[in-house]
This record gives sequence, structure tokens and C-alpha cells, in this order.
Amino acid sequence: MFEKKTPTILIIDDEKSVLDSFKLVLEKEGLSIFTSENSENALSILKTFNIDIVLLDLKLGKEDGLIVGEIIMKRYPKTKVILFTGYPSFETAIEATKKGFFYYMEKSSSPKKIKDKIREALRSGTSSGKDLSDKKQKSCLSFITICRHSLIVDQIKMISNENICLDHSKNFSSIQEIVNSGFHKETDLAMLCASCIFTGMDESIRAIKDIYILFPFIKIIIINEKFNTEEKAQLLKIGVKGFFKSEMDRPEIEKALLVIRDGGIWAEREILNLAIQPDIAHISSVLARYDNNYNLSIREKDVLKTMVLGIRNKDIADRLYISEKTVKTHINRIFKKLAVDSRVKAILKAKEENLV
Repeated sequence: MFEKKTPTILIIDDEKSVLDSFKLVLEKEGLSIFTSENSENALSILKTFNIDIVLLDLKLGKEDGLIVGEIIMKRYPKTKVILFTGYPSFETAIEATKKGFFYYMEKSSSPKKIKDKIREALRSGTSSGKDLSDKKQKSCLSFITICRHSLIVDQIKMISNENICLDHSKNFSSIQEIVNSGFHKETDLAMLCASCIFTGMDESIRAIKDIYILFPFIKIIIINEKFNTEEKAQLLKIGVKGFFKSEMDRPEIEKALLVIRDGGIWAEREILNLAIQPDIAHISSVLARYDNNYNLSIREKDVLKTMVLGIRNKDIADRLYISEKTVKTHINRIFKKLAVDSRVKAILKAKEENLV
């Protein structure tokens, strides 16, 4: 599969199930895989072997992945470090970018996306410099649209060239239509037409949160928008990746999609600056929520979200990139913490108390 030296990957995560899952996926591509559950062992491996790429968990037990990553990049500047997390945030993405991480991604990203990012890292100048397979390497961004304007949808669907490939999965007229259809296909982007589904800022926030419940790690782009600067900054804080105005021409849309595809955000500098300013009220509300959520872990919240959607254990495992046995363990812990004895009661409690 490889013409010369086999690329070497080091995966660092304190959860053995995650290490085993990543290793299983990547070994099938002919990669040489090392794993470590802590930084001390990881640094020993890096000292002994020539590692091309490191996949590093942001929350490595009691250790901070950002600090561990900085140490690795300082000692081994030719090694590319990809930071992954089960709890992505705009602020952490900005910090990781500033510190020089090659990419920041969600822990439960699809195997295809993980392999695509490794491929990009290898192409960017690692010692191996080889692709993951002999197949055509142009990867496509899958996306859905929620829009009732056929001209807008058609314009976006037509964009696919040598720079970017787009695969339009489906168009929906509303978020409720997605729910009713049972659509759960892994999707990279969601393009939401503001004039079709938003009637105000509160409605916008609710709609975006609904999208994240359906697709926890999707990238949201708002099209045909007319929000003011403060409103856009607020939307960036809850995860929106870009704003496309109705008058944008095709070259500008292509450029914006490339920026978002590569982990960036498409918005004016003024909006970006406003979005990264500390929001004391927001921080306080988040802290208050954590004080009243039955001490559910991040992963338990992810599982609970999928339970509320009515997803089966096997599909939860696939979506969260964990084993079905681990899903059952998380569900049992959720039952205990919520003081319930059934899936239905857990779902009702989650909805009634807005736990997810």
C-alpha cells in the first residue's frame, strides 16, 4: 500500500477503548500504530521511534492535552500533532490553532474524516509523505441544506471542482422534517437558510441546538443571513462556522468552504474579535448548568443525547466511536445518577430538566 517507509502514528488517550478503536481503523490502512495512555509513555515512544503523526486527546486524564502537545511539538518539530476531543469548543479550537496544532477535531469523527486528516498531515511534509491508499485522494464534504429557496440550494450544489468536492446528501424544508425522516447519515456540513427557518435570535439559537442534538459534530453554516455583528458573534460562540450572504458569488463561496473545511471560520474580523471576548454571563450560566446536571460526564451526556433521539445502542456506539459494551456501561451509570430504572424514564427526565 506504501511505496517506501510506512507512516507511523502515535495515538495518546487515557481510554483504552478509544485507543483500540482508532488502532483497528488505522491498521487496516497499512499504518504502523503505537498507542499510549499517558504522556510519560508517549514521550518515551517518541524518543525511541520516528513518529510522523500524533493523535492526542485534549483531556488526558488529569493532564492537559494542549500542554502535552506543546511539549511534543517543541521536542519533535517535524511531527504533526492532531488534537481530538469529545467536548469541542470554539475557544479551544482557536487556542489550538494559535499553538500550532495541525488540526483540532471531534473524537467521534468518522473513520473517513480521521484518515483524511492524517493524509493531509502526511502530505504537508512529514518524513513519510505518502498517502493512505492508492485510490483517488480527493475527499468530498457531505452536506445537507435546510432551505426552501431552490435557487440557493442549486447554486451550492453546483460547486464542486478540483479544489473542493461537495456531496449534497439531501435538502430539507425544516428541522422537523429531518426528525420525521429519521435521517442520520454522517454529514460534514449543514447549511441553514436564515430566512426560511429563523424568525428571531432566540429561534435561531434553538434551531442550531436542535441541529447539534441530531448531528453532534456537524459544522453549521448560515446562508442568506441578515444578522447584526453582535448576533453573529453570539452564534459563533455556540458553534456556527460561517455566514454566507445572499449576494456572495461562486468564487467567494468556494473560498469560504475551503476555509471551513480546513477548520477555519468564515466571518468578518470584527465578529471574530467580538466572539472570543470573555462572556462572564455565559460562563456563569454554563457553570450553573454543570452544578445541576447530576455530575454526568461528558461522554455520558453524549450518550444521553443520542438516547433522547431514540437511537439504538449499536448506532450510538457507531456514532460515538465506542464499543456497544461501553455504551451499556454508560447507560447504567446514567440510570444510577438520574435515579431511574429504565431508558424511558431517563429520556423523560432529560427532557423535563433540559439536561441535554
